[in-house]
Amino acid sequence: SMNKDEKADPDILNASRIKRIGRGSGWPEHDVKELIKNYKTQKYDEGIKRKTNARLPS
Repeated sequence: SMNKDEKADPDILNASRIKRIGRGSGWPEHDVKELIKNYKTQKYDEGIKRKTNARLPS
């Protein structure tokens, strides 16, 4: 499972951390990598939405 630092910045995840997360969660490494990829995409999309909403007139 991921710690606070890893959740806040998934870019710090290296192979050994991914392996540890997989073992702790019972998921294969390739599934953990896919989950991280989706998490990064979602986090990026949320940032874009916040920026867009900040520019919209009320």
